[in-house]
Amino acid sequence: MIALLAAACTYVFSAYATGLEKDAPVEFLFASKNSDRDYESMFLIEESVEDFCKGIEKAGLPKGSAVDLPKCILWPTGCTLTIEPSISEFIETHMPEGYSMSDIIYTGGARDEKGALMPESMNAHCGIFALYSLSHSPIVFNGIFPQGDVYGAHSAKKALKKGEKVTFRLTWDGKTKPKNVTVNFKPGNSQSELLKLKAISAENREINVKATFSPDMSFKEARAISSALSAIDSKSVKINGVDADGLFYRAFLPLVKWTDRAERLLQPFELTITNGVEELVYIAEDWSGESLNPKLTPKTISFEDAKKYPKVTSCFIYTKPEEKLSTIYQAKKKLSGTHVQNWYVFEKN
Repeated sequence: MIALLAAACTYVFSAYATGLEKDAPVEFLFASKNSDRDYESMFLIEESVEDFCKGIEKAGLPKGSAVDLPKCILWPTGCTLTIEPSISEFIETHMPEGYSMSDIIYTGGARDEKGALMPESMNAHCGIFALYSLSHSPIVFNGIFPQGDVYGAHSAKKALKKGEKVTFRLTWDGKTKPKNVTVNFKPGNSQSELLKLKAISAENREINVKATFSPDMSFKEARAISSALSAIDSKSVKINGVDADGLFYRAFLPLVKWTDRAERLLQPFELTITNGVEELVYIAEDWSGESLNPKLTPKTISFEDAKKYPKVTSCFIYTKPEEKLSTIYQAKKKLSGTHVQNWYVFEKN
């Protein structure tokens, strides 16, 4: 049963206990009745994930954004919710070192280009509130909580009889929400744009920042700015998103050790740009020998040939510090027909 109260941003719903035993690990506080994860969910809700989202949005809660790695949205965003009864009434939590409990937010779950929930949200787990980072879950903790790191951190505080009904209330204050900010870095304006971010963050509100880099900038300039962004990228200042033809700031901050082909788990394309001349390399792996490691054979290919390798999802770009981003962007665009989603720029030796 769902009830909309007079308060525009309050949502009341009923959930039914799955019957987990005390101390049983919990991965979902709420899942839809169609979920196959009832064995690790505290409660099931009669409505589908889609209907639950429609209801909470009708109550006045705007959806945020779920994590979307291909679009470089690495942080979930959304309005902060309070929940009654509290999570702590049902869940015992002992977070591992490096993690702490956080507010809960409504992202609305992973959506397609038309705003519809992705099929994964309505199949299998049908999670509504995952206790780890799960893009398809419309309610999550505000932060990054990899499943492998926090598995076992949450357990049932008490045993509830299977089917026991509990009424919950989700509330948003109707005014506090993240502020979306775009900073466009160009030659000579990095200081002013960074100061703009500092001023906004001083307002004690969460900001969701999209950072773009002008084609007129050099790789060296972009790398310096990216180091500054890395220092402030956090739960309160979330660097999220990228232009289709541009690069996410982390692309300019790869680890040097990744250049060692023998140490990589997966081989990327390697694109070298020297004085405007581009060389694209595919690294073939031969596992036919007796060695535990494959034989690696670099092979120069054309940009058109790159489409023949759908398993390659990363590209390492090697160039000099003075190279303009326009050159890098143009080369990147030539790989638009491939499956590459991850881009990193290294200084050419």
